[in-house]
Amino acid sequence: MHVEAVEDYAKSVEQERLVVPRRIYVPAFNPRTYRMELRLARAFIKHPSWNKDAYCIRTRYGRAIRVTGDHSVFRRGADGLPEAVPVRELKVGDDIAIPARLPVVEQDRTAINLAEYLIRTRAASERWRYALQAPSLRTVIARERSFILDVLLRSGHFQGSRSARNTAGCAYRRYLKGAYLPLYVAAALRHAGKLTWPEDGRIRLYTAGRSTALPIHIPITDDLLWLLGLFVAEGHAFARKGTYRIMISSEERLLDRAAHILETHLGIRPRRIAAQSGRSPALYADGRLLYELFHEVFQVAAPSRSLRLPAWILQLPLKRVKYFLEGYREGDGTHSRYPEVRELAFNTASEGLATDLTYLLLRFGIVASVGQYESTIKKRPGRRYPFWRVTVCELSNFNILEWDRGVTQRLNATRLGDLVWARVLSIEPIEATPYVYDFSVEGYENFVAGNGVCAHNTYGPRMRLDDGRALPTFMAQALRGEPITVFGDGSQTRSFQYIDDLVEGIYRLLMSDCVEPVNIGNPDEISILDFAREVVRLTGSRSEIVFKPLPQDDPKVRQPDISRAREVLGWMPRVDRAEGLRRTLQYFQERIAATSNV
Repeated sequence: MHVEAVEDYAKSVEQERLVVPRRIYVPAFNPRTYRMELRLARAFIKHPSWNKDAYCIRTRYGRAIRVTGDHSVFRRGADGLPEAVPVRELKVGDDIAIPARLPVVEQDRTAINLAEYLIRTRAASERWRYALQAPSLRTVIARERSFILDVLLRSGHFQGSRSARNTAGCAYRRYLKGAYLPLYVAAALRHAGKLTWPEDGRIRLYTAGRSTALPIHIPITDDLLWLLGLFVAEGHAFARKGTYRIMISSEERLLDRAAHILETHLGIRPRRIAAQSGRSPALYADGRLLYELFHEVFQVAAPSRSLRLPAWILQLPLKRVKYFLEGYREGDGTHSRYPEVRELAFNTASEGLATDLTYLLLRFGIVASVGQYESTIKKRPGRRYPFWRVTVCELSNFNILEWDRGVTQRLNATRLGDLVWARVLSIEPIEATPYVYDFSVEGYENFVAGNGVCAHNTYGPRMRLDDGRALPTFMAQALRGEPITVFGDGSQTRSFQYIDDLVEGIYRLLMSDCVEPVNIGNPDEISILDFAREVVRLTGSRSEIVFKPLPQDDPKVRQPDISRAREVLGWMPRVDRAEGLRRTLQYFQERIAATSNV
C-alpha cells in the first residue's frame, strides 16, 4: 500500500537548512461514521515482535494480510459494528473489515522537465553522460564562454591530458559548433542563473551524437497516460548487451494510436513488427535515454513479475487516472461483452501489480476480487505460468472513462459505510519478523499501511522507557543512578538515527516515485561500550558500567547502507548523535521524574 503524504509550505532557513514542517496522512475509517478518511499520523512506531507469533490471514475477495498475533483487526461484532480483536483470537468464518473506498492526497502531474529530473537524480560525475542540445543554445554558449571554460577546468574532467586548458578549449569549440552542452555544464549555468531551459531543447547521450534525443519538456497528457497504461499491460523494456528497447505487443489499432503518441509527445518514430503465427503485431523503439524514461522517470518498466504502479499514478486525480486504467483495460481486458457478463477483468504476472490495481479501483469506490491462476502454452507442454486476475463485477457502468462522474457496485456482502465485511477463509502461522511497524492515528487508531520502509534504530522524544533498545535502557539507567548493562564486551556496533531525520526520509520516499525498499538510517557507527560512556557523560551520572553475557542472536554490526536514499531521495541524516542525544535527554528527564512521583 502506498501511504499518502502532504506538506505545509511554511518555509524558513535555519543554519543553511531548509526546514519544512510536514504532515503525513494515512487512510483510516471514522469510528463514528465508518467513512474512510485521511487522518494525520502522530507517530511512526517500531517495536519488537514480543510474542514471536505471526499469521497470514486470507479472506474473501482475495485479500491477505500478514500480521503478528498482537495486532488487531476489526471483526464484525454481534451488534454488526466493528470491534478490534487481536489476530490470535480470530477464527475462520469470522467477518473482518476491508475498505470499500480509498482516499488519497491527490497530486496531478502535468509535465516532466527531463533536464531537471536528471540533474536531481544523478551525481555530478554522471551528468557528463548526457547532453543538452538546441539551436538557440549557441547564443548562450557564445555569451558565457569564460564561465563555461572555468566550469570545465574546475570540473577535473580533463585531468590527465597534457594541457587541460587546450583540451577544454577544444571541447568548448565543439559545443559552440554543435549547439550542445554536457548536462554537467548546463546544470552549472542553470544554477548561476545564466541559462533558461530552451523550449526547443532536447536531451541525448553525450557520447553518442546520433543517439535518441528526447524533449526537455514532456507534457503528461491524457493520451500519454493512456499509453503508459497500455505499456504496463502489454509492454516490455529490454536492457541487454548495450541494446536498450521498449516494445508493445497488441492489436493494430492500439499500436497505431501508441505510435502517434510516441511521435507527437516524444519525437520518437517507432518501428513495427508484423504479426506472426501465434504472436501479435508489435512496435518498438531503441535508445538508452528512452529506456531510462520508461524505467526510471515514468517507472512503468520492470520485470513482469515484479512490476508495480508508481505512487505518482496512484495519486492522480480520478479525471486523469481513468485514462491510465482505460489504456490498461484495452491492452489487457479479458473480454468486451461487459453488459452481458457483468464482469471486467485484468490479468498480470505480478502479484504486487494486482494489489496496486485493487487500490486504484478502490479510489473509484470499486471493490475487486483477486485470484491466482495458472496458464499453459501449447508449444511448451507441461509448463505452467502463474498469473493473477483482478475481477470487478456488477457495476452500474462499465465505461471506465465515465467512472470519475460516479459509479456504483452491487456486492454480495454486508457493508457498513465505507467498510465491507469479508469472510476469513484461512489463518496460517508464519515466521515473525524481528520488528514490526505501526502508525499512530490519534482518535482513530486504524489504518491501511505498508510501504517498504526500513528504519534503523530511530530515537528521540516520546520513546518508551521499557523499549528494550540500547538508548532508552542506558538513558533510564543513567538518570536513575543504576548500573548500565552492556552485553558482551561492548564491541558490537550500532548506528542511531534521530526521529526528525527519519520523518524527513519517509516524507521524501512518500513524495517520490520510488516503489522499492529504501534504508532510512544514520550510518555513523559507534560501539555499544562507547555509546554507554557517551550517555554517562551527557547525563552527568555516576552509574558504573557492568557487563553481562552476550545473547546468541545479538548482531555484531548494525549500520544501514543509505546509498539509495542519497541517490534517489537526495536525503542524508542532518542531526548528529551528540545533538540528537541532547534533544532527547530532556524528555527522558521528564519521564523519569514523572514515574518517580507516581
